[in-house]
Amino acid sequence: MPKHTILLVHGMGDWASGWSKDIQDQIRSTYESYSSLAFAPFDASFQFAEINYNSWFDDLRKQWKADADKVVGLLPSAQIGAGALSSLVKVAQEPAKDNFLATHVLDVLLYRFISTVHEAVKTDVQMQILDAILSDNGTVKGPWSVIAHSLGTSVAHDVLNAMYSQQLNYKGHKWMLAAITRPQLVAMIANVSRVLESDADVYKSVVRPGLDPSSGACKQYLSARHEFDPFTIPKEFRPTQDWPSVQTASEKRVQLVRINAIEKKNVHALEHYLKNPQVHVRLFRCLTWPEAISDSVLADRSAEYELSTPLSKFEGLLKQLKKIHLGENSSWKEIIQGFREFAELVGVSS
Repeated sequence: MPKHTILLVHGMGDWASGWSKDIQDQIRSTYESYSSLAFAPFDASFQFAEINYNSWFDDLRKQWKADADKVVGLLPSAQIGAGALSSLVKVAQEPAKDNFLATHVLDVLLYRFISTVHEAVKTDVQMQILDAILSDNGTVKGPWSVIAHSLGTSVAHDVLNAMYSQQLNYKGHKWMLAAITRPQLVAMIANVSRVLESDADVYKSVVRPGLDPSSGACKQYLSARHEFDPFTIPKEFRPTQDWPSVQTASEKRVQLVRINAIEKKNVHALEHYLKNPQVHVRLFRCLTWPEAISDSVLADRSAEYELSTPLSKFEGLLKQLKKIHLGENSSWKEIIQGFREFAELVGVSS
C-alpha cells in the first residue's frame, strides 16, 4: 500500500534546503505519542516531501541590502499605499537595515505585489508538488496532503487553485487533476491567505473541501490561528459557519481552530502551533480517520497542555502583544509596522 505523502510548505523567512527536518521529527514524535494511532505506524503509513520556494526571493533580498530604494521602487504605490512605501524607504535609509524586514515582510510584499515573483513561485511550487505526488507516467502515487504555514498558506492556495482550474502538462501528459489526485487534507497554519489574496477570492476558489470532486479541490480543510499571532489578524480567514456549503460543514470537513495557549514567545512559529493538541489532534484525525483520537483524549491532552502553559507566565508579553494595533482592515503601513514590532518583541531576526 502506498504511503500517504505529507507536503510541507514553509512560510516567510530565509529557509535553506532541509528546513523541515525538525518539523518532520516533531510531527512524527507527537503522532507516536497517541496509542490509538498505533494501527497506522507513522513511518509505515506516511512520508514527507519538503517544498521550498525561498530562492525566488534571494536576488531581490540581496538587492535590498545593496540598494533598497530600487526594490521599494518596484512595489506599486497605488496598491500598497504611499505610507507603506515611505516606511520602507525610511528603513532603507537606516544605518543597519532591518534584517527581519528583508527576510520576512519583504517576502510577503514581493509575493503579493510583484507579478514576476508571484508567478515564478507558483510555477516552481506546482512542479515540486507534481513531482512529489505523480509518477513519470502521470499517475498518482498515493494519497497526499498539504501542511502550509504563514506565507506558505497563500502560496499553497494559489498553486492549488491554479492546478485544479486548468489542464496541466506534466512530463508530456496533459490532463485535468481527477478525483483521486485531490489532497486528502489542506492544512493552513497561521492562515494569511485572505490578506494576500490576489488570484482568486479564497472563500470562492476551488480550494475548498467537499466529498464530491466537483465541489472542492480537497477532501478536508483545516485552518488554524493563534489569538495573539498578529500575522493572522488583518483580513482574518473567518468564513461563515456553512462554508463552503451546508452539507460540507455538516460533514465536518472544515476544521477552524483558534488557540491562545503560549509555550514560547514566538506564537507565530509553525512548531508552536503544532505543539497544541487542539491543532495536532485535528490534523491527525484528518490524516487518518475522525474517530482515531477520541474527544476525551483530546480534552485530556488539551487540559494537560493548558496547565503546562499558563498565560500568567507571559503577562508581560501579552501586554506588549496587545499594544500591536492591527485589525481586520489595517493598511499595509500598519501591517509592516505591526510585524516589525512583533519581531522585536519575540526576537525574530531572520
